[in-house]
Amino acid sequence: RSVEVRFNRHDMSYAYGIVDGTIRPLKAVTAIVMLDDEAMTDAIVLKRKQMAAVRDAFARFTKPIGGLTIKSESAPRIRMAQKVQLQIPETTDIDLGKEVTKQIEVSTRKTTPIRAVHTSPRERYKWCMDMIISGSDLQPTDQRFMQIYEKSPEFLESELYWKNYKKLGGY
Repeated sequence: RSVEVRFNRHDMSYAYGIVDGTIRPLKAVTAIVMLDDEAMTDAIVLKRKQMAAVRDAFARFTKPIGGLTIKSESAPRIRMAQKVQLQIPETTDIDLGKEVTKQIEVSTRKTTPIRAVHTSPRERYKWCMDMIISGSDLQPTDQRFMQIYEKSPEFLESELYWKNYKKLGGY
């Protein structure tokens, strides 16, 4: 979607946006620096007040009709998801610690990459470099390919490129 923004040259505080043929007024918003604890706390308090006001207004407007009933094609899936959610066991801090440790072990484990199809030797070499930079182990055939490719005229023409590619990847 494209948005066209226009403003008044004589009054820069007035601006509007045109989105899908509709005109919408734009309002200046004060940016909050997240390192400023007082400003961040004030912004969170304001947001919570606004959310509470919306909840109160919703409750006030739906009270005469006895609440809101969802009737749509997705309602059965929502009810099923709520039942499944109730069946999920509660976790303790100890279980969470074990899970975090297990996930760290899995994420740091070296894996053998899935074999990819390449359209050119240059593309295959780039794929091999990406695997090395990401910390994956290469298969012996890919290691031999890299050694052979690094002696080829195609590689020698772009040797500076590959040196910079390695540096940018932290290798």
